[in-house]
Amino acid sequence: MLRKGKKIVQRRTSVNPITSNEVTMTLSEAFDFVYSQKQSEGLREKTLRGYKVLYP
Repeated sequence: MLRKGKKIVQRRTSVNPITSNEVTMTLSEAFDFVYSQKQSEGLREKTLRGYKVLYP
């Protein structure tokens, strides 16, 4: 008896390895980057201090 409907996928596709255009940084560098972006957006000083408290 033949199956009706959508075909069954027989195998998975491969996952692409990390490419050279990806940015690698430490957690501290990532925080500094996000903090400076938020600062440039004009967030209040109290909000920015809250970020510093959450990430010691």
